[in-house]
Amino acid sequence: MSLELVRSRPRALTIHEAHELLLRLADAGFTPEMAQEIIRSKDNHLAKALVRTAQCAGYDISPSMERARSIMGKNYFGPEEAIKHFGVVPTKAQEAALALVPFSDVCLQECRETHLLVAVFPKSIVEIRNSVGEAFVFLSRADEHRYEKQPFARERGKPGWYLVRKEPLRNSLDKKWAQQLMTLGRNEEVPSARILIYAVIGHFLAEKRRLLHDAYVVCADTLEDSNEHIVVGSFDDDGLFVGHNWPERGSESVGLASMRKSDRSDT
Repeated sequence: MSLELVRSRPRALTIHEAHELLLRLADAGFTPEMAQEIIRSKDNHLAKALVRTAQCAGYDISPSMERARSIMGKNYFGPEEAIKHFGVVPTKAQEAALALVPFSDVCLQECRETHLLVAVFPKSIVEIRNSVGEAFVFLSRADEHRYEKQPFARERGKPGWYLVRKEPLRNSLDKKWAQQLMTLGRNEEVPSARILIYAVIGHFLAEKRRLLHDAYVVCADTLEDSNEHIVVGSFDDDGLFVGHNWPERGSESVGLASMRKSDRSDT
C-alpha cells in the first residue's frame, strides 16, 4: 500500500484577500522598505521564508536552520516538515532546543548527498505509525504485537538534530555486529531505530522517495528480553520492515545504520 499526495497549484489571492493581508502586515510593522527587500531578494529567498513561516503556524525559523536548508536541499527535514507531515505541535522548550543546528557548514557540505539532516521531535515508533496511518504498515512478521510493547518502540526521546546516513555504512554488509562497529569512523555512531524510522518516513512524506528499498540496517536498540538488535529496511509498497537480528549472524543484505556526531564546539 502506498501513499500518493496530489500537489496542486494554489489559487491566486483575490483583491480583497491581498488587501487584508497588506493591512495585517502593516499592523504588525511591515514597511514599504521591507516589501522592497522581499521583492529584490535573490531567488525569491525572503518570500519563500515568509511562506514557510506561515505554513508552520508562525514557527520561528532560525538563521542556523535557513543555512542548513540551503546546503542540504531535499535532504533536509526540519521543524516545518515535522509540523506538516507528522502533525507535531512544538513547545517553546522544543523550539529552543532545535534553534541551533549542531553541525558545521563544512560537515553539512560533506554529507549533503549521503545523509539526511532531520529535526527529530519526541515521537515514538508507535506514535509515528499512528500519525501516518495505514499508508505505512510497519511489518514485523509474527512479532508485530510483541514489538509494539517493546521499550524501543515506545521510547519518545528528546528533540534534536540528527545527520543520518541514507544507506548502509560502506563495508558493513555481511558482517557480525562487532565487525560492523569496526567500520564506523571516529565521527560516526549508530542511531536508534526511532531516529532512523523518523528520518526515512519523514523523507518519503516530504520527497516521495523510499530509502532502504533493497537493504536493511542494524540499529543500536535491542529487544528487551534478548541481545538481538533491531533491523529496519525493505521499504516498499507494503511498508517499512522492522525485525531483529542476532549480533553473531551476518547477512549480505544487512548493513549498519550510522549517523554523524556533532562537530560544533558550541553545542
